[in-house]
Amino acid sequence: MTSLYTTANGPALPGLRHPQRCLGLIALAACALLTLGACAPLDQAPATQYERGQLLTKVDAVLAASAPGGDLRLVASPDPVVTGQTLRLVVGVRQAGYLYLYQVATDGRTLSLVFPNAMDGANYVDAGSSQLPRASWQLRAHGPAGTGYLLAVQTREPMDAMTVQADANSGNFRLPKSYNAALTMLREVAP
Repeated sequence: MTSLYTTANGPALPGLRHPQRCLGLIALAACALLTLGACAPLDQAPATQYERGQLLTKVDAVLAASAPGGDLRLVASPDPVVTGQTLRLVVGVRQAGYLYLYQVATDGRTLSLVFPNAMDGANYVDAGSSQLPRASWQLRAHGPAGTGYLLAVQTREPMDAMTVQADANSGNFRLPKSYNAALTMLREVAP
C-alpha cells in the first residue's frame, strides 16, 4: 500500500497538548514538506529501496524488542482495502504516550513514516482507543495491489521528529530501550 496525505481543512495540528513540542512539530512539517513535496504520495519520498524481505526482518526485530505484555493494538479497516479507498485505523494503548506509525509498502521494499506527518503532528495519545487518520488528513491506498504492513510504535517520551523521518527514509528504526509495538497486515486489491 502506498499512501497519500490529503487535507480537509488545511494544515492543522488538532489535539496539540504539549506546546513545548511546537518546534519539533514545525521541524517535522518542514522535513515532510521537503521530502514529500507537501501532499505528494509517499512513494515519491527519497526512501531507500531494499530487497524484498529485508524490511520485514527489521520490523520483526522491532516487534521482538518491544516491551512484553501487548500494551499496544492496531486495527486497520477495511480489509481488504481497494486501491483508491480510504483506510481507517484504531489504535489502542493502555498508557498515554507518543505514537509513531510506519508503513512497509506493498512492494515490500519501501519504509515510510505515516504518522506524525505534516498535516497532523500531534502524536501524543491518551490511554484507550484513538482513531486515525484525524479530520485534517486521509490515508488512501494507492497500489500496487499486494500485501503491505503498518507498524505502530508507542514511546513514553517524544522522539526527535527530524531524526524519526530521516531514519524512516533510510529504512531504519532508532527507538528507545522501552517501547510498545504492534503490526497489522494490509491486503490491497485492484478495483
